[in-house]
Amino acid sequence: MEGNGDLAHLFSSNVVPMPIEATTVRANIDALTSKIAQLDKELQRQRAVISAVRKLPLEILGQIFKAVLPECLDKAARSQLVDFCLVCKNWRDAARQTPSLWRGIRVEYVDVSYDKIVAWYGRSGTSPRTLEVTPPDIDDDCMELEGCQSPNDELHQLLTSGLIINHFSMACSSGQCFTNFAYGPLQSSSNTSPWNSLKSFNLTLTGRWEDSANHGDDPGESGFMWIPYFITSLQINLPDSSVAFPFYSGVAPPDLPIHLAEAWTLDCLTSFSISCNWGGPHILEIVKHCKNVETLTIDFKNSDLPDSHTAIMKQLSRPGLLLFKLRVLRLRGVQPSTAGKLFRILKSPMLSQLDISFGEMKSWQGKKFGDELGHFFNQSILRGFLSLSLRLHNVSLPADDLVAILSAPPSLTRLTLDEVGLSNPGRKDILSVLREAARHLPHIRVIEVLNASIKSASPSSIPSFLGLRKRPVNGQSALSRLQSFTVTFKNSKDASGQYHNLDEAEVVQELRRSGVLVTVGPIGAI
Repeated sequence: MEGNGDLAHLFSSNVVPMPIEATTVRANIDALTSKIAQLDKELQRQRAVISAVRKLPLEILGQIFKAVLPECLDKAARSQLVDFCLVCKNWRDAARQTPSLWRGIRVEYVDVSYDKIVAWYGRSGTSPRTLEVTPPDIDDDCMELEGCQSPNDELHQLLTSGLIINHFSMACSSGQCFTNFAYGPLQSSSNTSPWNSLKSFNLTLTGRWEDSANHGDDPGESGFMWIPYFITSLQINLPDSSVAFPFYSGVAPPDLPIHLAEAWTLDCLTSFSISCNWGGPHILEIVKHCKNVETLTIDFKNSDLPDSHTAIMKQLSRPGLLLFKLRVLRLRGVQPSTAGKLFRILKSPMLSQLDISFGEMKSWQGKKFGDELGHFFNQSILRGFLSLSLRLHNVSLPADDLVAILSAPPSLTRLTLDEVGLSNPGRKDILSVLREAARHLPHIRVIEVLNASIKSASPSSIPSFLGLRKRPVNGQSALSRLQSFTVTFKNSKDASGQYHNLDEAEVVQELRRSGVLVTVGPIGAI
């Protein structure tokens, strides 16, 4: 190092350096720092050669790409996948050898390109393909066929050329808009079954209810008649009532028929989803035709069902709403009173999964909800059927009502309480309520308390609850079949000091040694 011989006396003493000596030392420090940076860079290059990342199998890299990207790729996500392919040969091979990365495309209506989409799908192999088309901007002239922007030659070619697409999703301003899209080119296609590769179809209507307004009581003129007949899964999203029926139209949603069941058969469906906040009999008039549906999702968007004295409720009250093949029922944006009305008439003896996500409410109005749920299970579930899953989401209710709800299912094996709180906690929290209801849960295998607050699920209550597995209730162990227990918190910082200590709790350690999966921590822990 330059000048080190003249500086030797400084390294072996506490002598203050002269100004010229200090300048030399600073220059030496800069030179050494630069050399260290170069050596560190070279060290990283050397380590990269033997990095474990290079040894990752292509299948693992492909799964990592899948975790990073959405399932259905829009323009930005497709560009990101192409960027992955440009990093190196291994990354390109990993992406090319993961067909499911190329199975889903979301494209704007005006940007649909037959050649580009076919080329992209060419890498998807036998993976089920999804095509989602977002709508064009709608103006006042987009009503009749001459001014409508829906007809699209490139998109029609995709659907009629024989290219296999399993799921197709599109949005239109109205049923008339969908008719304009489907009628001409699909009707005149040389392919006698232009939609026959589709297994799943999602139709979203976004504007005024032109379909019913134009065609009244004639199902034969409904846009729904153009829904593909070969599908087994259908999702219908109707426009918000305030958009579909503006106040100046003078039309009330319950006064107009939807004509879905009359214009198109629902018998072939095994999965059906509807989103509608129009109120009135519409949802029941459609769902009663879903005889073969196994998975049913209803998004009420805070709307209600008719009262018991109305014609549709009287019609369904005696035989009941019979859905014998229904296994999964998901209710979204539902009020307790609305769900109660449905449970009074619904009969589904094969139901194995009930998922209820409540809508917005100022206060819990479900005092009879537990009784109505119990009535539903008593008249529906097959006696001895031991595989029932219940999920409650987005609700705050009294502790006694939660106990009543948990006591209703006859053979509950999986329970999920997601963002569930107590409106009058007092000395109770979710864990103490579960402890009280444990005697009604002899078959429970999985318990999940997710996105809880510290007030609603205190970590300090967990050991006492889990201790029930060792202490009999009414002569038998209440949690003897428990296989998994999970609690996560909204504000994990508030609970971090508490749930870390739970790992050392004797009951937690004992359960883990016996094979029970116990997870307590922040939202990211699962």
